[in-house]
Amino acid sequence: MCDFSSRRLHICSAAVATTRRSAISRLAVRAAKGAGALGRGNVEWSINRRVGSTWQDDLNVKDLVELIAARRTSLGAARKAITEFIVGTPAEKEQKAKQAFAGLFEALSEQRREVMDGLERVSRKEVDLATKIKSDVARLRELQDKPDADQTEIKSLASEIEWSTRIFEDRRKTIRYACEVPTTIEQRIFALARTIQQTLN
Repeated sequence: MCDFSSRRLHICSAAVATTRRSAISRLAVRAAKGAGALGRGNVEWSINRRVGSTWQDDLNVKDLVELIAARRTSLGAARKAITEFIVGTPAEKEQKAKQAFAGLFEALSEQRREVMDGLERVSRKEVDLATKIKSDVARLRELQDKPDADQTEIKSLASEIEWSTRIFEDRRKTIRYACEVPTTIEQRIFALARTIQQTLN
């Protein structure tokens, strides 16, 4: 039978919550390493202080961000789009690079937040379902131990436990897969930030 340990699932849920709280800071560090100093010479910049959300005012930048931030867009296609977008004079290229990176960072941060929110919700549901299954199994054993047990009730409860167990296992598989998504998002922003930086070299 499956391990329906509530303690084990609580630990999993707590880990998800902790990871979520540090998500933006870790993503920022990873992105910064990929981007390096976006600008000419030794000029460094901060997307929060100097660009913010102004990238959304440019429809061309918005279209680019929507394309390159989408996981359905291959890294190769995203890199090509970035290279084709960041052209012009050195000053124009630097401005486009800043806006592209700001938009990319914001879009992928939001994607990651949504994934972590979903993981938290599913983890909480797993804890609740595990508790219910354990309670139902205990109840089933009590019924089975009675000499005059109601076989109809036993059959109904056993069926409910089987169905709940199936849901539990399906969710666990979903969690296992979804836990890989935040890392994939981090890898994407790291790779594309590096591409943006390379357009300025």
